[in-house]
Amino acid sequence: MDPVRLAMGLLTSHPASLLGSDSFVEPFVQIQAEWASKGSASVEARKRSAAFISGYQERLESLTTMTVPCLVVGFGQDTDTYLARAREVAAAIPGSSYVEYPDAGHLEPVIHAGEVMESVIPFLLQH
Repeated sequence: MDPVRLAMGLLTSHPASLLGSDSFVEPFVQIQAEWASKGSASVEARKRSAAFISGYQERLESLTTMTVPCLVVGFGQDTDTYLARAREVAAAIPGSSYVEYPDAGHLEPVIHAGEVMESVIPFLLQH
């Protein structure tokens, strides 16, 4: 795997506090290497992904019409979906709830699911 892509994957997914630990990083390096060896997605799939990401930037105004309860979760160390964007989304959705994990990265719901669920489950039970 290209070392730059590997570094970007780690940096966008995990907080810096975890990236200093070899025991934390080594399994992810292995997983990403295995994933990369499976070959890249089709050109069409990459185009769909790019179109989705581009369109996402234009959806903020449409969120103002949401009428269902929404929980927006922001992760302070997320360099893929920036905290500022999570705050914008929460502000755009009328009556939304917002939870922020300042020391968490993009994959927090995966690597520390229990901590994130401590916010999600009460929200779901309430609504």
